Amino acid sequence: MRRKQKGEKPKSRVDPQRTIQPWEHYLAKQENANSAKPSQELHVSKTLPQWNRQRTRRLVKNTTIVLLVFLVVGLVTAYFLTPFSRVREISVQGTNVAADQAVIDESHIRSGESLMHIFLHRHTMTRDLKKRMPILQSAQIVPNGINDITLRVKEYPVVGYTVKQGIYYPVLSTGAVLKDGQSKPVGNSPIYADFTSAKHLAFAVKVYTSLSQHVQADISEVHDTSDQRNPNRVMLYMNDQNKVIADLTTLKQKIIYYPKMKTQLKGTGIVDLEVGAYAIPNKSENSAKNP
Repeated sequence: MRRKQKGEKPKSRVDPQRTIQPWEHYLAKQENANSAKPSQELHVSKTLPQWNRQRTRRLVKNTTIVLLVFLVVGLVTAYFLTPFSRVREISVQGTNVAADQAVIDESHIRSGESLMHIFLHRHTMTRDLKKRMPILQSAQIVPNGINDITLRVKEYPVVGYTVKQGIYYPVLSTGAVLKDGQSKPVGNSPIYADFTSAKHLAFAVKVYTSLSQHVQADISEVHDTSDQRNPNRVMLYMNDQNKVIADLTTLKQKIIYYPKMKTQLKGTGIVDLEVGAYAIPNKSENSAKNP
């Protein structure tokens, strides 16, 4: 028997049960994994039909979208090849002074022109139309039926006329004078005479349009009598044969005195509203009454 040397450590004893336990755990995991595989295969077999149905629905949806796109493109192409895509007739609404044919000509829209082109550029077309025709306050291009269009316009009011060589040229509420004249005036609008400045005429028109309608109806002519002392002086010829001297800057405030002032004339004469307010009878009438 071998003797135990001094200082030698005793050998540890190995437990067989502890040595075999890791191997048993490994075998148990393998068995569990093998037992789970049939259930996973069974799960895939159950979900496969559902997945096929979803794929079929997506395929049908995508196919429908593509067919619709081709259908729309085909219909649009067919539309542009037909006469319905082009202008057939052009009409005008809202004119009182301007001629309908003049509006059509200045619009530069012609029968047979593409409707798509017109409606894509309608804002530019109406803007240019108003520039070419100062009488137009607004203009619209609106569809009328399948392939007819209407030029719907609104005119600036005509508030008087200027006269050159017997031709009457309409004056608009903006102060602009139309280039196309006429042989005689229409309505009761006054005549603007002796105005050499477009700016001064526009100012006179602005003051006139600010007056009440019954006062406007009493005025037959507006003459520019301005000078260096008073650049805003005008002479109004009234329908009752009287004359009114006034300053454009104070006319609206002072014209209310005119009905009372003209009663002091006891006939025809001049009512001066430029500075103060007083009436001057005509000399011819005074001399006839007082020989």
